[in-house]
Amino acid sequence: ATYRYYAAPKLDKDVFLQAQVTNWEELNLIPGKSSIFFEGTYVGEGYIDVRNTTDTLTFSLGRDKKIVVKREQDKKLRSVKTIGSNVKETFAYTINVRNTRKDNIELVLQDQLPVSNDKDIVIEDKETGSADMNEATGMLLWKMQLKPNEQGNVKFGYTVKYPKGKQINNLR
Repeated sequence: ATYRYYAAPKLDKDVFLQAQVTNWEELNLIPGKSSIFFEGTYVGEGYIDVRNTTDTLTFSLGRDKKIVVKREQDKKLRSVKTIGSNVKETFAYTINVRNTRKDNIELVLQDQLPVSNDKDIVIEDKETGSADMNEATGMLLWKMQLKPNEQGNVKFGYTVKYPKGKQINNLR
């Protein structure tokens, strides 16, 4: 297995250690419950679902409190403007990461921009920095390498334009 850390701070403030297994087809696994041990210690239970797995089988090995991730809205760049019959709301975020482990780590960081299926609601001025972005889902993905005691951050933002009086949910 190769190991990586994964975080989606919009959903959960913790970082998760994952083991990724390639060539898992050779292991003759069947779907079912699994007991997970890491470095000789029981860390919990999982479920192996080989029916929905592609070339890599991923196991979660639990939360790692030694990697700290904090997602903050940048209040200085936050704005709401009314222009004619439209409202423009701007959002900006910074995700700070700190590795307090004694080892180098690889971290996959994930967040999301809103996506609109309504022609009256437009997402514009997308700023994603170095993230890989899936246009269809708005998913942002950063891969970071952090040395022991190293800190890093990523920034992203967007503007939502919509008709005045229209209620918009889940922008943050």
